[in-house]
Amino acid sequence: MDEYELSLWKRYKEDDDGKAREEIILRYTPLVKQVAGRVGGSMLKNIDFDDLLSYGIIGLLDAVEKFNPYRGNEFSAYARRRIWGAIIDGLRKDDWVPRAARDRVRKVADASVKLEDKLGRDPTDEELAEYLGISVGETRKWLMDSQRVSLLSLDEMFGIDEHKMEGKDILPDEAAVSPYEAVEKGDMERILKEEILNLSERERQVIALYYYEELTMKEVGEVLGVSESRASQLCSRAIMKLRARFAQRLRESFKAEGKVIRK
Repeated sequence: MDEYELSLWKRYKEDDDGKAREEIILRYTPLVKQVAGRVGGSMLKNIDFDDLLSYGIIGLLDAVEKFNPYRGNEFSAYARRRIWGAIIDGLRKDDWVPRAARDRVRKVADASVKLEDKLGRDPTDEELAEYLGISVGETRKWLMDSQRVSLLSLDEMFGIDEHKMEGKDILPDEAAVSPYEAVEKGDMERILKEEILNLSERERQVIALYYYEELTMKEVGEVLGVSESRASQLCSRAIMKLRARFAQRLRESFKAEGKVIRK
């Protein structure tokens, strides 16, 4: 943060200077467009971009209100997390992923992991269809659903840190018992890291590039030498595996403690 920006924060926080606040907001408005573009350009092409911008602006305003400029932290990183979180919250409130779609994603994720364990490789669409007892076309629709929902964060699902964007995205399950009732935060993070390491090298690359390096899905595809849609598919399959494997580990933890997990 340069001296001029710090002076803006001082005027706003200490003197309640509205003009300083407006200038800070204007400075970081491009960040809203950047984050919204990353969300909309990944797996949500059917979402109105103006809606994403509106949600993101709410996140930016919240960040400006709550940020403490005297702790030595960068506002851009703090604001990015708030903007991302506000967009996800807005999408959820608009019910952008119906419950039926969430159930389908859960089923195809579980099936994919079980078949991979049995076959020692990723199952084909045809094998998934046979296992699920549905048509190949229907299976591919379910896989498309998984691409739409794999945007939501593991941190949010696990309750580790609200709006902490560290690149571990997953579909939340409102019906599940709070993970804090089963395992401690450190155990959850350890399990997650172990399961990420269990992914294939290509899947780990996708996770790292999209969630940690914060590339767009198009850029991820360019790095890997595949199309944007293929990169998106690789990402969603990796997230499905993480979700299913984590849920399995969680169920085992519940069983060991004599608890019953709700589905």
